[in-house]
Amino acid sequence: MRIPRWLLALLWMGFILFPFEAWAQARPQVWRAFLRVLAVPGMQALLHVLLFAIAVALVTPNPCPRRCRRRVFLGLLALAVVQEALQARFGPFRGLADAFRDLGLDLVGMALGAAFLAWRRTSTHDFHFDILVPQVYRLLHRRPPRGLDRLREGLQPGMRVLDVGGGTGRVVQHLPPEVMAVVVDPSPGMLKAAPREAHWHRVRGLAEHLPFPDAAFHRVIIVDALHHFANQERGLKEVWRVLRPGGRVIIEEPDVEHPVGRWVPWFERALLMRSRFLPWHRIRDLFPEARLVALDTHFGFFRLVLEKPTPAEKRHA
Repeated sequence: MRIPRWLLALLWMGFILFPFEAWAQARPQVWRAFLRVLAVPGMQALLHVLLFAIAVALVTPNPCPRRCRRRVFLGLLALAVVQEALQARFGPFRGLADAFRDLGLDLVGMALGAAFLAWRRTSTHDFHFDILVPQVYRLLHRRPPRGLDRLREGLQPGMRVLDVGGGTGRVVQHLPPEVMAVVVDPSPGMLKAAPREAHWHRVRGLAEHLPFPDAAFHRVIIVDALHHFANQERGLKEVWRVLRPGGRVIIEEPDVEHPVGRWVPWFERALLMRSRFLPWHRIRDLFPEARLVALDTHFGFFRLVLEKPTPAEKRHA
């Protein structure tokens, strides 16, 4: 079941914005430390603006046409008016003047949220990958990725392997050193976080415009990265272009049709990421010429292995 975005906005306003201030004012013995922070000049206004800016980014779908944006902002404005009216009527130490002041702060927060969305539309990747994600991936380097045997299967010395969106190289570092591995990623923060003694090549680039010639790689792997592509259809066409005939592409993604995998999109959306998840059969449809080699599923994730036919196989098809 898919939760509507208007309900997500209602939950955000109802369970975070309204009780947060009400509890802070009605229970000073519990929120004493929080009240001391709010006592700093301008801190309460800053908190109000930030919460509404996050609310805008959280409930706005991607992509969102003009009519969609109008509905999002009118819906958030209506919820903000209802929230301030309830707090003015039932909240402790509230008045109409404070409600109008907070409503103005809500509008400022919405404007900042819209500015953030406009800036993010022009960026090549989410800002998380330059700040937070590299630190998380440093810890993941100690653990081998899931399905390592499947990734290594059929690899021979001298083969060329491309890891699209591989970032810090947490996957290719477990491949045999005789294999020539290349990691392409748009985030300089992720590429810089790779170990200095790395035996693979690092290239900054977009999946939608891979800086490699046709049929350059025997294998292409995309592990937990496809949902971050700005244009998934174009990115997968580029992957198919640089893959040699007879080569394989391995894609690992959260399974949004599994009860566990359904939580991943919500988690990444709460982090304000632009993630867009595709089920495995939708990805399979984007490779009409490919031969399905394997489909592995495990606890909310799937691993899809596809093979590019050779010219001889195309003739016999």
